Amino acid sequence: MNKFFQNNIFIVDEKVTVRRNRYTISDADGRTIGHAEEHKSFLKYIISRAIVPNAIDLFDENGNLMVTLSRGWTFWMPKYTMTDASGLAIASIKTKFKLFKVEAEIADNNGINIAHLHGDWKAWEYQFTDANGNQVGTISKKWNGAMKELFTTADKYVVGISPDLTDEKLRMVIASSAVMVDSVYKENK
Repeated sequence: MNKFFQNNIFIVDEKVTVRRNRYTISDADGRTIGHAEEHKSFLKYIISRAIVPNAIDLFDENGNLMVTLSRGWTFWMPKYTMTDASGLAIASIKTKFKLFKVEAEIADNNGINIAHLHGDWKAWEYQFTDANGNQVGTISKKWNGAMKELFTTADKYVVGISPDLTDEKLRMVIASSAVMVDSVYKENK
């Protein structure tokens, strides 16, 4: 398993930028262990960013690509595909419509459901459950300071992964999902 994904706590801090989303990723001790950034796209300035294709790359502290989250054109509920550094599909994350709730199904590259993401209506707390219904991870949106919260869309998340979770693909999905959650549920509002 990649050393990066062995962490059980990730702090994902969105940076204030104009052109595209960028995130710093730290461990529980506050050490920077990686970063993520959205691909450039001039279309999001012409057409709503909620419908144009989007991709976000996740890098380790040495700048090595680990995961790419991408989606094509979407007009309703987006579906993200997660690929590894070589471009092989790891999983798909398909958002579902639920009134006053956040829901998504996570399937492996064979289309078999391996986890479920659900959250509260305020979109501040999210839980991952595995195929057996056991909680294996969480994402919590954290207070980022009055000025940053009031005048920007930059958010901060803490991702927790159960220390008992040994499935490397599911650990990769959970660790990478805060940027997807930010993109789908926060940036497009």
